Amino acid sequence: MVLKKEESVGVFTVLVLEDEPVVALDIKLHLEHMGYNVPAVFSSAEAFLSHWQEYDPDLILIDVQLEGAIDGISAARRLKEQSDLPFIFVTAYADEHTIERAKEVEPFAYILKPFDERELKGAIELALYRHRVASELKEREKLFSTTLQSLREGVVITDAEGRVRFVNRAGEALLGRSESEVSGRKFEEVVRLSPYEEEGERREGMFVLGDRLVEYSETDLVWDVPRESFGKVHVFHDFTHWMETERKLRERERQLLQSQKMEAVGRLAGGVAHDFNNLLTVLMGYSKLILQGLPADSPLRSDVQEIQRATLRSSHLIRQLLLFSRHQVAQPEVVDLNELLREMERLLRRVLREDITLTLSCLAASPRVYVDPAQFEQVVVNLAVNARDAMPNGGMLTIQTRNEILREERKGALISVPPGEYVVLDVSDTGSGIPPAILPRIFEPFFTTREDEGTGLGLSTVYAVITGAGGFVDVSSTPGRGTTFSLYLPLTDRQAQEPEEVREEPHPAGGSETILVVEDDDHVRDFIHRSLQRRGYRMLVVGNPGEALLLSEEYKGPIHLVITDLILPYIDGKRLVERLRKARPETKVLFISGYPPSMIGERFSLSPEEPLLQKPFDLDTLLRKVREVLEF
Repeated sequence: MVLKKEESVGVFTVLVLEDEPVVALDIKLHLEHMGYNVPAVFSSAEAFLSHWQEYDPDLILIDVQLEGAIDGISAARRLKEQSDLPFIFVTAYADEHTIERAKEVEPFAYILKPFDERELKGAIELALYRHRVASELKEREKLFSTTLQSLREGVVITDAEGRVRFVNRAGEALLGRSESEVSGRKFEEVVRLSPYEEEGERREGMFVLGDRLVEYSETDLVWDVPRESFGKVHVFHDFTHWMETERKLRERERQLLQSQKMEAVGRLAGGVAHDFNNLLTVLMGYSKLILQGLPADSPLRSDVQEIQRATLRSSHLIRQLLLFSRHQVAQPEVVDLNELLREMERLLRRVLREDITLTLSCLAASPRVYVDPAQFEQVVVNLAVNARDAMPNGGMLTIQTRNEILREERKGALISVPPGEYVVLDVSDTGSGIPPAILPRIFEPFFTTREDEGTGLGLSTVYAVITGAGGFVDVSSTPGRGTTFSLYLPLTDRQAQEPEEVREEPHPAGGSETILVVEDDDHVRDFIHRSLQRRGYRMLVVGNPGEALLLSEEYKGPIHLVITDLILPYIDGKRLVERLRKARPETKVLFISGYPPSMIGERFSLSPEEPLLQKPFDLDTLLRKVREVLEF
């Protein structure tokens, strides 16, 4: 706020620029009589321009006609270049030319000589008042402009005709143009807003402005009296960064939810696998025992062999369950993806029908990746089977490798792939495609669109294997035209290991040692008992840890080996062995379990002297492992 001079120092200071000494003295006396302070009177413009600032004046009286090179109007013009002080022309000239020149510098008043004291005082007071009001208005405009310029929101002000009159700095950044470039133009010519839609739904109040996403609102500027609009204030809040952050957050939430689903189902799979593996152990074991007891020409042999094949298929299903849930332990090695695919070509052609054309295109240079080759083969077969089923009337399946270097994150249909060097495997078909509505769900375990067949584990397995190898899976699909799965695997600089020499395993031998079996599943326990007893071993068989401890105390002979399930009622197998070895430190141990190794590793720490035989196992595997542990 600008204070009145009398509110601060008491009186106003007035300077006089007049070259006639008598007139100058008369003006000075009149001013002092009216109560003004007149510290100096200048007779030349040169002297005035050099010294006026020393007196901190509030107003200046200037004669138009002055002797010398600079007249009063020119002096006033130079004064305006340095200050906004009010000045009044006092002159005897009223010709049109002089008045027009005077108007150019915008004096606060133009008084003709001679004048009376009342006329002079009125002109001075009015000039001081106008100057004070103008200063206050300028201060308010400065505050208003500074406030608008400091806002993060873009602000555009238009007049009653819709023409741009003001744009703040944030607005200039959003529009990509300066205020001077758009001033006076129609708002619609300058600002082109498009409605923003997300996932097919319109977001209220959100618009696309160029390459920015903004929240837009407008408010009418209305006079108090009369209540008429004289313009609008248009406000733009830049939400581009916020929306991108929100999108990434939703993507992370989706990935977290998917991860939690996989983890939950994985734990379920681990529990289910334990029960299935017990059953499969019994089926695999007894079918082998039955085959060994049947004559070579028995018609029952084919029936038993069919049971074995079904058991083997069931074990593969369990492995897939554990694979997508990441409970199946991977055995990664350096693999040349081109070589692996060429080796698989014959297998893939057997998987496909004759009306499907397979094209294998190995374009990647040095495609060395670190992955479990058996698991990766399962991935490729699963994708080929999916493609086959999507082309019931035939079509084309193209499997291609390529190199790709990502300099920045790439957003795919379902995932974002971080920067890096990748070997990419594209599996493309010309089938029915995947409807957009179900595309986000295709990697969910047990999700399938084939009601009559299919486990819903194929793509879950693909997802688990590739992400487990540090890679990423993306998919693009057009209904009616086909689908492409892109598997991104990081390029590795690891060295490939030399293949080990394959040695033929000898036929499993039996023995005469004493073996204590601790197994809570009756059928598995009976199978182990019968299998080992037939090969000459002396068998001690119990169903729980308590019976095992009691038998160990009562049995006087040596117990050479304890075969025990890791997960038992009351106490686990590892603690049971620790208690047995207090009395029998020489006894060796073989743990068995139907739980996946990863779940076992979370609970137990097994040493090399504590081998583990994973269920399901067949007769030969059991006999070979028992002999291996006893002779270790």
